[in-house]
Amino acid sequence: MAYPPRGMRIPQIRCVMPLPDFRLKLEFATGSMLILNMQDYIGTCRYYALHDVNVFHSVTTDGSTLFFDIKSTLDNVIIHADAAMRLALKISYGLIFRLRDEMAAGQPEGAHIRPNRRKEKKIREIQSVTPLPDYRLELALTTGSTLILNMADQLEQVRYAPLKDIHIFNSVITDGWNLIFDTYPKFEIDIRGNEGIDLVLNIPQPLRARIEHEQRAKEIAV
Repeated sequence: MAYPPRGMRIPQIRCVMPLPDFRLKLEFATGSMLILNMQDYIGTCRYYALHDVNVFHSVTTDGSTLFFDIKSTLDNVIIHADAAMRLALKISYGLIFRLRDEMAAGQPEGAHIRPNRRKEKKIREIQSVTPLPDYRLELALTTGSTLILNMADQLEQVRYAPLKDIHIFNSVITDGWNLIFDTYPKFEIDIRGNEGIDLVLNIPQPLRARIEHEQRAKEIAV
């Protein structure tokens, strides 16, 4: 039996599962995982159709996009894989206002906080980072989402080679926006930009080769 052509399509999203409280669990081909908290978006015009729990729980994926069983084409909602990552990191205005109210509640009686839009934009997007076994990192995000970032298959790249040292890998901390490792000069990963999305979604070549080999083996077995 002939092998399928090289460069076969590998789904970025392996599976998606709805969870309570308007959260979605996404497992990626890279071995990373995202618990996406949608609570702060359900009330917006863009995602209003998802406030129906049955619609929210109807979520499916074709490997690159999330779909929901919405009858009206006018209310149709789709979420691409990279958009899911951005939603996990983006702090909505509603959350900004709640955080400001919490800060105000912690002030002495009679004290006032003057709104400062520049500072609002600088709210920490990463609350904490915890190194896990097998070169994984758990990121608790301000939005209530959680990202498990699998770095194991990235370490063969020159960019991430310093992280092979487990002591360096486990030294990770965050300033609220970046992942910082104890090297000289400081090694940083901007998880909010294209680099973070690439780490979660783009399958590195060694992993791609393994997945393609497994897919070919399954097709041959059939």
